[in-house]
This record gives sequence, structure tokens and C-alpha cells, in this order.
Amino acid sequence: MEKDLIEHLSLSIWYEKQAWTHYPLEADERRALHGKPIEYLYLKASDYKEGEINIISACLGMGKTHSFKHNLEGTTCLITPRKTIAEQFIEDSTIDFVYYLTDDLTDFRKNKELREAENLAIVNLSTWRLTGAHKTKGYDNAIFDEYALSLSQLVGTKHKPFDNEDAISSIMQLSKKVFCLGWLFRDFHFEYLELLGKPINFEKWHKDIAKNVELNIYPNEEQFFQDLNDVAKSQRILLFTDRKGDCKNIAENISEDSVYFNSDERIPPDLANAYADKNIQGMSHQVEIFNPIVSHGYNFRNETDRTAMLF
Repeated sequence: MEKDLIEHLSLSIWYEKQAWTHYPLEADERRALHGKPIEYLYLKASDYKEGEINIISACLGMGKTHSFKHNLEGTTCLITPRKTIAEQFIEDSTIDFVYYLTDDLTDFRKNKELREAENLAIVNLSTWRLTGAHKTKGYDNAIFDEYALSLSQLVGTKHKPFDNEDAISSIMQLSKKVFCLGWLFRDFHFEYLELLGKPINFEKWHKDIAKNVELNIYPNEEQFFQDLNDVAKSQRILLFTDRKGDCKNIAENISEDSVYFNSDERIPPDLANAYADKNIQGMSHQVEIFNPIVSHGYNFRNETDRTAMLF
């Protein structure tokens, strides 16, 4: 990757860190413990020091989040940027979490119940409920899944941004072990965490992905849609855009069968599960369009070789 591009993307610290390619356990032990090939991680919270913030970078499919669903001891606070990520985590976890919403998912649990929970799962934009007149407590483990998105969402949000940031930073400072999970961590993520005054342990795990990719860049939307409609006659396409309102406009420019999903037209849970299952074909339309509701926590494992992006 070119140096100028790395700097423009604010990935200097992340890029310069030497990636680890092998987890330090014997192959037979790895398979017995995890039931997956050697390229999957088996991270254990007990292996990490108290008093540190652990930034763990690994791409999709390496098992970083899966590890923390099964290897936890003591009290735990799970903070995610989206409900779907939290729900999937606690559904598979071996410890019992108090979810921040009521059982019927229609209302918030009482703030007192959230503060007193030994194991709490909550989205980042509701962490302000842990503050107020009461001091935010620490946990044995504080896990921030998809951390980069959680931090980005604090910028520009209309609802209690300072209280949410105060709660998150307090949990990080007071908890014995902090884990920030994700893949790409930009320089300002490191700079923010350094301000908390705790030692930082940065791990980057590597697995070759996206091999043999052909990239086509179009000079204008007219040529983009012309090529897209031509390809869509014989091949399904996943199309991503960065603005919610563009989904409908894009659909109007597609001549083949299409459907779009955004915060108003959400992806049904069974369809999201089908996308993530490499043994199932989830797509039912020639072109399926998504805004950033699928940027973190959604996987497309066996759908199509053709992806389009319009920004």
C-alpha cells in the first residue's frame, strides 16, 4: 500500500505494526479447543494483564469475537455499536448477560438494574444510563466489539454524546482488562485511548483475504449504472452506498430485479443469518442494495463475486 494512501486513511500505526500469522498453541490443541482450522484464533481473557487496554485487530472470520464469547471469567461489560451485534454475542456466550432492553425488546431496563448487573450487554449510545448521580463501576472484563464504529458514532450524535463518552471512558479506566476488537484501527483511535493513561497492548493478526480482486472505477454514475445493469442480466450484485436516501434512487436506476435495505427497511434476521452462512444462498434478487446498516456486524459469505459501491 502506498505511503500517501496510508497517511490519508490515518492507518500509519496500524499498518506499521508487524502482524502475527500463527496463534501460539499447537495445532492439535487448537483443533481440540476450538473445533476449527489452525487459522482461527483462540484468545483467552485470562492470558492478558490487568490494567491494560488491549487493541486486537483481526479481519473477518478469524474468530476474535468468537473467542471472547467462550473464554470469560469474572464480571463483564459488553459494549457494541448495534443491537444485532450484542444480541448475537450474548446468544452464543457461555455467561449470562443482562441485556439493556426488556425481554420483549420494547423498552429499556431500569438504570439501577443496568448499573447493578454483574454481566451487562449494552449499545454504546445508551451507556449514559450508567452515569448520572451514580459513579460508573468497573468490571473484570470490558469488551468493545467493533470498537472503531462505536467511537465514530459518538461524534455528531444528538443524544447525550458527552455522557456516553464519559461512561465509556470511565468503564475503560475502572475495568481490570479492556479489549477493543475490530480490524482497521485509525491513528486517532490510538490517540484517544492513549489519553486514558493506561498501557496499550496492540495485537494485529493476519490472514490473507480478498485475493485476486479486480477493481473497476467509473468516471461517472451513468457509466457505473450502464455496466451494473449489463452485469446484472447474468450475475447477482451486492451494492453498497454511504447514504440512506440514495438506496431508493439507486433502485430506480436499475433495470433488473432489485431490493434495498436501510434503517427504515431493515434486513430480516433470517436473511441476515442466511447471508452469513457460507452454505446458504441468501440473495433472492439480482441486485440487493444496502446503506451502512451493514457496515459492522453483517457478513456476506457465499452470495456473489460481484460487489458494487457508490459513494
